[in-house]
Amino acid sequence: MKAKELRALSETELTAKEAELRKSLMKLYGQVSTGTPPKNPGEIRQSKRTLAKILTIRSEKSRQPKVVAAAPAKASVVKKAEARPKQ
Repeated sequence: MKAKELRALSETELTAKEAELRKSLMKLYGQVSTGTPPKNPGEIRQSKRTLAKILTIRSEKSRQPKVVAAAPAKASVVKKAEARPKQ
């Protein structure tokens, strides 16, 4: 998958895709270790690269600062001060 496609996925979809890739890699490594030639030798490389992209995107998303819109605090303080009677 392309990085652009992966960035469009939600966190749960990325986690599911990661689990799926890890499972397929385990299966492919098992085939190689028993001496069975894989159907598609390039699949291992492609799976490893896609897994690395997913991990990178998850890391980037966790490092992004979250933008929170803050209400103007001074306006409410001024209103409260004006509302109080002077002593």
